[in-house]
Amino acid sequence: RCSTKTEIDRAESGREAGPRRRGMALVLETIAAMQAYPASAGVQASACNALCNMTTASDAHGDARAQAAVDAGALPLIIAAMRTHPDSASVQERAIGALRNFSGGIDAQHGARRQAVADAAAVPLIVAAMHKHLAIAAVQEEACAALAHIAHGEFSPRDALGAMAVGAITRIVKAMQVHPGNSAVQEAACGALWNITLGVGASRNACMQATMSAGALPRIITAMRAHSDSAELQEKACDVLGSIAAGADALRDRRRQAAAAAGALPLVIAAMRAHPGKAAVQEAACAALGNITAGADAQREAR
Repeated sequence: RCSTKTEIDRAESGREAGPRRRGMALVLETIAAMQAYPASAGVQASACNALCNMTTASDAHGDARAQAAVDAGALPLIIAAMRTHPDSASVQERAIGALRNFSGGIDAQHGARRQAVADAAAVPLIVAAMHKHLAIAAVQEEACAALAHIAHGEFSPRDALGAMAVGAITRIVKAMQVHPGNSAVQEAACGALWNITLGVGASRNACMQATMSAGALPRIITAMRAHSDSAELQEKACDVLGSIAAGADALRDRRRQAAAAAGALPLVIAAMRAHPGKAAVQEAACAALGNITAGADAQREAR
C-alpha cells in the first residue's frame, strides 16, 4: 500500500523535510503510473528510469528515496514490469538500474533492501535479461552492476549455489566477451565477479571455481590490457584476481598458477605504475600480488 500524505508528513521532520517530502511525492506519483499502466512498455520504462534517477545519489537523499520506493511497493512493480516486458531492452535496462540502486546505499537499511531484492527473485530476471539482450551494452552494464550490488556486503545473499544456479557467472563472463571495448561493461563485470567470489567457506570455493570454469580469467586479462587508462577498471580487475587466487580449497594453487601463466602479474604491476595516485588501485594490486604469489606448490617460485 502507498503511504498516505499524513504518514509522509509524520515521517519527515527537521530542516530537510521539504526536499524529502518532495522526493516522496515524486516516488508515489511514479509508482501510481506503473500501477495504472502495467501493459505499457513505454510507461514502465519511463517510470523505472525515473525511480533509477531518483535513487542514484549515494547519499542520504538517494538512500531515503530508495527506502521510500521499497516501502511504497515499487519493488514488486519493477519485477512485474520485467516479467511483462521481457523483449523490451528499455524496460529491462531501466528496471535493472532501479534494482541496482535499491541494492546499494550507505544507510542502515541497505542490507535489508538488498535482501528484499534477492527475495523478490530479481537475480534470475536479471540473468534472463542479459541472455535476451546480449548485444545491448547498456543492459549488460546495468545487469553486472546490479549483480555486484546484490552480491555485496555482510547481509547479501552471496550463496554460491544461488549465483551459479541461475547462470549469473556465465552471463557476466559472456558480457565481457561480447563487449570487450566497453570499459563500463568490463568494470561492472569485474566488480560483479569480485563480489560473487567474496563468500566464505565452501560457497566461496565453489564460486571461484565456477568463475574460472566460465572462462573469466582470459576476459579479465584482456580487459586490463585494453583499458589500462581506466583506474576504476584496473582496481576491480585486481580485486577479482586477488579473490580467485585466495580460498582454502585444494584447487587454490592451480588458480594462482593459472593467473600467473595468463600474465596477470605484469599487468597488475602495470596498473600500479599507470595509476600511482590512486590508493584503491594500489591496495587492490598489492592484494592480488600477495595472493597470486602465495602458496606451497612446486610452481610458487616460478610465479
